[in-house]
Amino acid sequence: MEEESPIALVGDTTVLRRISSNVLGYDLQYWVQLPADYQMGTAYPTLYIMDGWWYKEDGGWPGIAKELMAEDQIQDIILVYPSIST
Repeated sequence: MEEESPIALVGDTTVLRRISSNVLGYDLQYWVQLPADYQMGTAYPTLYIMDGWWYKEDGGWPGIAKELMAEDQIQDIILVYPSIST
C-alpha cells in the first residue's frame, strides 16, 4: 500500500485520508484526529478504532475523545478511524 500524500495537519483536526492499494485494487479511507495541542515531532500514543466511519459518525468518538483529553481524563492521543468500506 502506498499513501498518496503526507498528512499535514494542525491540532484538534479530523482529516479524511486515502491509501491506494495495488493488491486490493481500490482505495481505503481513514480519518486522523489529533489532540488540540498537537505538536509535530512529538510522540503520541495512537488508538485505531476499527469500523471507523461508524464510530466517527454515529458513535460520537471524536467528541468523546476531545472532551476526555480536555478534562485530562486521558492523555493526548492520536485517533485513527479506518473505514472497512471503499
